[in-house]
Order: sequence, then structure tokens, then C-alpha cells
Amino acid sequence: MTKTSISSWIKIISELGKVRISLPIALSALVGYTMRTNLFSGDAWMLMAGVFLMSCSSGVINHIQEYKTDALMPRTKNRPIPSGKISVKGAIIVAISFFIYGAFILLVSFQPIVFLISFLTLLSYNAIYTPLKKVTAFAVVPGSLVGALPPFIGWFAGGGQLMDERILWVSLFFFYRTNSTFLVVAAHVWQRIFFGRISEPELYI
Repeated sequence: MTKTSISSWIKIISELGKVRISLPIALSALVGYTMRTNLFSGDAWMLMAGVFLMSCSSGVINHIQEYKTDALMPRTKNRPIPSGKISVKGAIIVAISFFIYGAFILLVSFQPIVFLISFLTLLSYNAIYTPLKKVTAFAVVPGSLVGALPPFIGWFAGGGQLMDERILWVSLFFFYRTNSTFLVVAAHVWQRIFFGRISEPELYI
């Protein structure tokens, strides 16, 4: 790693953690929590922090999964790992750190199911969506769980039950909104593939 300023490291780590995506995910968890409790308490801040850090871990893992492909495309070659701003080993340390702190907050502050759903969200993005998106545009379906599950995280953190129609409708809305965004990108990518301008699906979200 090259010597760099603290502000530069903060920028690199923020980009790795996909802060602009992770923050809305944390806020959607807050939606579920406040729906159930009608409160914005200290627990709400702990929930947001834990979900945010877990989401950042997922973002870093995604960078690690795709750095070789990122290096081949003009739009992504300047991302932290392919550009050499941070090594793969360094990124792994960042991902583990985000995960440990996020998991600790959720496990200490709430029932285990809150962490488990957060972990399931991570798996749906990194273990299902990311590998599948290079194979089929229908990867958008598991990918949309990233949007649908966070309200459930907050709902369970507030002591809610699974089959309450309020959270089911809210999660369905988030699933639809996320799915529609993924589908627009997928349609664009697959159209480009069909006309031979790129060689494989590349839904880099």
C-alpha cells in the first residue's frame, strides 16, 4: 500500500463500503423499526449502525469479488482495488472489520434473528446475486432481497412478528422498487450483449 492521508483512506474505505448504498439500506431498516415501535430511541441508532456496517462489509466483499473484471472496464478500473489504492489483503481486512463491528452491535443490542436477517441480506447479494449476474438477468430477483429484507431487520428489532401485513406490504414495496431498478439495468445490459458490444453481463451495482 502506498502512503496516503487520512482523508484519502476515509474516501477509499467509503468507496469500498459503498456508503451511498449502505446508508439507504440502514434507513430502510429504520423504517421497519419505527413502524413497529413508533420510537426513535438509542436502539434505533444502534440498529442503523449495525445494519450500515454489515452492508458496508457486503460492499467491500463485492469489490473483492469483482476487482479483476473491474480492471478491464473504463468505468470501473479506477475503483480502489484495481487502481492499486488498496490491496486485496487490505480490502479483506476492511470487510472483516466492518462485519465484526456490525455483527457485534446487532447481536449485543437485539435478538439473534436481527443479525441473521442482516447476514441473509449479505448472502443474497454476495453469494447469490453477484455470481448469477454474469450468467442471467434473472439474478435481479435474489438481488432485490437486498432492498426487501432490511425493513424486516428493523421490524424484528422492534419486536415485530413475521406475518404482520404491515411489514409484508412495506417489504413488498421495497422489493418492487429495487427489482424495477435492477430490471432496467439488466435490460440495458442484455440489449448491449445481444448487439455484441460487450462480451458478458455486467450489472455492477
